[in-house]
Amino acid sequence: LRLLSQYHQPLSSPLKFAMSASSSSSEALAKINAAFAEHGLAAPESVDHAEVTTSDAHREALGADWLAKGRLVVNLFCKDKKKKLYLIVADADRRVNLSALAKQINAGGKSLRFAAESQLQASLGVAQGCVTPLAVINNSDKKVIVVLDQTLVADKAQKLLVHPLVNDKTVAVGAGDLLTFIGKYVDEANIKTVDMDAGAPAGGANAASSNGGGKKQQKQKKKQQQQQPKKKKKKAGFKKGENALGPS
Repeated sequence: LRLLSQYHQPLSSPLKFAMSASSSSSEALAKINAAFAEHGLAAPESVDHAEVTTSDAHREALGADWLAKGRLVVNLFCKDKKKKLYLIVADADRRVNLSALAKQINAGGKSLRFAAESQLQASLGVAQGCVTPLAVINNSDKKVIVVLDQTLVADKAQKLLVHPLVNDKTVAVGAGDLLTFIGKYVDEANIKTVDMDAGAPAGGANAASSNGGGKKQQKQKKKQQQQQPKKKKKKAGFKKGENALGPS
């Protein structure tokens, strides 16, 4: 959005579940389906596709028929200045304003930035490009704070398109089922549902997409402003027969 060897253990085990490049991605899906069954949830519909690392590639891999099943989700793994970790789950069409969001959720230092891949793997057991809200299954220390775009979960029957720990498969999960699933692995106090439109400046300053394009756009805008020719100020002057007080 490369993986480590898989350890087989009961779902209640505190050990992280991580996949390796050599292990079949079908085992990741089986892990998720088993967890859904354990919690009384129906296994979500799934589809195989090429590996994807961006939202645009994900859309292309799914195709129109699957995109019509629900809303594609983008996931950002961030940290604040107090080293708290956040899994931000939003609509893939939304440009998440990290500055505004940090203030909304009272993040440490009122600031959010992307966390290192090593922190992602240690906390959620997945690699970059495979980030998904379902990765909370590996949140055994319960330190990750989940931040949900309220538009995704307002309609509990709405289907959300997410990865099942690997990026060559997608599952369609009902918003209500996803909330139930997250609640099994994340403390209630660490689940935040927010209006990501609130306080966001027009144009999404400091915004971020799945590939972290927000900063790049800001640099391009600044460069364009620097390249614009400066307008010369006109010096004050008077017509013939006039002075500062008017006609002479």
